[in-house]
Amino acid sequence: MKEKLNYLKGLGAEIEDFDNLEVGFKVDGYYYGIAFNDFEISDRLETICRSADLYSCCGDIVDQDWMMCPSCKEHL
Repeated sequence: MKEKLNYLKGLGAEIEDFDNLEVGFKVDGYYYGIAFNDFEISDRLETICRSADLYSCCGDIVDQDWMMCPSCKEHL
């Protein structure tokens, strides 16, 4: 877990929160969440972000193709 946190930091992600199972992080102003088991240390940041859940301003999971908050309909 600690190695993966350090790896994300090294890729430029800002760690927001984490527990034993998953990590929440920010990249370019977007908030993501991903389980530690869902990425490898060798993965690129772009790949990790595509595999992660993207969260909206209202805390909802966003469809990364639409890039719109399902609650308030604001575009991300």
